[in-house]
Amino acid sequence: MGFNWKKCSTNRKILMEKPDIVSKRINYLREIKKLRETGHNIIYMDETIDYILREHGHKILRLPPYHADLNPIELIWADLKSYVASKNLKFKLSDVQKLAEKQLKDRKMEK
Repeated sequence: MGFNWKKCSTNRKILMEKPDIVSKRINYLREIKKLRETGHNIIYMDETIDYILREHGHKILRLPPYHADLNPIELIWADLKSYVASKNLKFKLSDVQKLAEKQLKDRKMEK
């Protein structure tokens, strides 16, 4: 996922991001900042319509990989998975589905 373990001076291991992943995140954040400062509209889409957007003069800016904090759907999935994991006692697919549906319904009711 773009991380590796590295031994530090105290011989403990720490989790480090690979430099290319760090670079992608920094470039993404700089580009988003520029677009916001210049008043551009930002639309978050998957890559299936890239060619249509480019044909109409839009710039495509991809989220850096493995960065849930920059991709809101990843935060939702993390919350859902955590809830299901904490409540799943029988490890049956039908229970997982029921728990997921309950959590999504409860979250919808909160809004």
